Amino acid sequence: MATDANGNTVGQEDVPLQSTAYQWLGANLAGNPLPSGSYILRLESYREGQPISTQGKVESYQPILEARGGAGGSTTLILRGGVEVASTEVTALRVP
Repeated sequence: MATDANGNTVGQEDVPLQSTAYQWLGANLAGNPLPSGSYILRLESYREGQPISTQGKVESYQPILEARGGAGGSTTLILRGGVEVASTEVTALRVP
């Protein structure tokens, strides 16, 4: 499930059970592309049509375009589309 900055559900996709990476289509509930922006993805699990669990924010990999130093030694990472992320929010890095 994808939500926008206001918490509105804007997209939903069936994700196959697999151990490989899954690429979000970035489409709304009607299947049309969503506008550029920041979205929160959550993973919901169902059994026989009933929800059994919801995983909070789903982690994703994005190329880091820039790193900016800030006050007090903080670092902000700049991602595609100008998205800014505090370096303290990063849980893993991988080579592209």
